Amino acid sequence: MLRPRFIVAPALDRSQLVTVLEPFAPVPLPLSVVYPLHRQLFATCWAFVRFIEERLRTRLPQ
Repeated sequence: MLRPRFIVAPALDRSQLVTVLEPFAPVPLPLSVVYPLHRQLFATCWAFVRFIEERLRTRLPQ
């Protein structure tokens, strides 16, 4: 079953899971945040975007 690496990383680190078919791994896709420019974005939305950005930056390969 295909799972994001950041979800299974702890199990991989403990050798509870092993990677198979590495040459056939899917190509990483970009992640974007889309919001209307003509409206003011709520501070809570910006806080969420910053939180997700920081969280993913530390967990996903560059």
